[in-house]
Amino acid sequence: MTDILNRGHLVAAFYPVADAFAAGLTTDAVSVANYARAALLIDTGAIEDAGVSNIVTVEACTDAAGTGAVAMAFKSRVCLSSTTVDTWSELTARTAAGHNFALANAVANAKWYVEVDADEVAAALPGGKFVRVKVAETANKTITASGVWILSEARFPSAVPVTAIA
Repeated sequence: MTDILNRGHLVAAFYPVADAFAAGLTTDAVSVANYARAALLIDTGAIEDAGVSNIVTVEACTDAAGTGAVAMAFKSRVCLSSTTVDTWSELTARTAAGHNFALANAVANAKWYVEVDADEVAAALPGGKFVRVKVAETANKTITASGVWILSEARFPSAVPVTAIA
């Protein structure tokens, strides 16, 4: 039996923080050169009140610094989770214009999932091997959040995952 890291890699996108999207947030970029797919899982906690609204945009880049960043299409879903609910929405295609993850009913502990294929990154930006996510707050609401990149389908599986941040 192998663990999940034999087939992929987990990388911090941003660390837990209160009012995570107050001034907008750009995740660290990760390389998809050695992985077929990159998914970002944003885990939210406490929220101020109803009306949380954040536009999520995915960008293809040529390096970890975000060089040449260009918005690209992606897929996403959400789970308004709790200790008794773990139901996800369908995986839905989104345009390069971004997607509004709005939480109208003061729902804490939601999970937002954003996914791209490495081939889509390269198609969006010639030479693009990195991907990052931008979150723009459209309603001034405090929300605690953190994010982790899940890189999967390693091109060269190994016991120690190949780095994806340089």
